[in-house]
Amino acid sequence: MRDAGKQLISSRARVLAIPGAVAAYAVSRGFSPALAQDKTTVKLRSSTSSGAETDLYNQILDDARAALPDVDIQNELVTDQYLTKLQTDIAAGSGPDIFFLDSLPAPNFIFSEALLPIDDYMAKDGVKAEDFYPGLIGAFQSGGKTYGLPKDWSALGMVYNTTALTDAGITAPPANWDDLRTAAQALADAQGAPRIMIPPSFDRYLAFHYAAGASVTMPERPRLRSRSRASPTGATAPARCSRRSREGSAPLA
Repeated sequence: MRDAGKQLISSRARVLAIPGAVAAYAVSRGFSPALAQDKTTVKLRSSTSSGAETDLYNQILDDARAALPDVDIQNELVTDQYLTKLQTDIAAGSGPDIFFLDSLPAPNFIFSEALLPIDDYMAKDGVKAEDFYPGLIGAFQSGGKTYGLPKDWSALGMVYNTTALTDAGITAPPANWDDLRTAAQALADAQGAPRIMIPPSFDRYLAFHYAAGASVTMPERPRLRSRSRASPTGATAPARCSRRSREGSAPLA
């Protein structure tokens, strides 16, 4: 934001989220901008996936410092238990002013009013929601309000063994769910066991869940049901959706 050094930050325990993994502006209870030698101090918290990303992020921070000479931008890089530390510090009122936030925990932050709607800030700076992919910015929108802007995202990819596919009579890599099921069965028949692996992570297997024709909610019951033994994430779809998903993914076990 161009006038970051001059903007007042709400005293509510909120975060101004900037999504996908998101960069977010967090505000602790009773927070007021700290001043150091006539500068407004803004504390950031980040978590990067590689040295290359860290270098790029540091360059962005350097550019921001040059553009905002009246703002003392301090960055804390957290490499372990990022979300746990973030939640603990925000609950204690000692969280950072700006931080990264992934899209999966974002709804909980929004529901608990820990995120500050940024629509007015976007309008002031000429930023439009339409400038972003709907699937990305939508993860940080609720009730007609926007709580964050996508910072980055990661894509799912499939790695396959061409020799194994050829030996099983598969002439082309799977392009859809039906192809994947057919390939999985052919590989299992050729090698005696299912040969396709899907990580037991909600944000990874959900694509296969939907591809199998399943969903995580019912129209008449639009809520997730939680059972600690149902999955590694503790979340499960209502019975009929779960059965359909299991049936579709059986050859991929």
